[in-house]
Amino acid sequence: MSLKLQKWISRSGWFVLIWVLSVLALGVVAYAIRLAIIP
Repeated sequence: MSLKLQKWISRSGWFVLIWVLSVLALGVVAYAIRLAIIP
């Protein structure tokens, strides 16, 4: 496994992690808003 490939995987891995976390956060916020609107 080359160093360049490893560096790219770690960089894209961080990007994917941040993207997944932001999508989960948006889902939680939308769910909370829906619960607040429709008790």
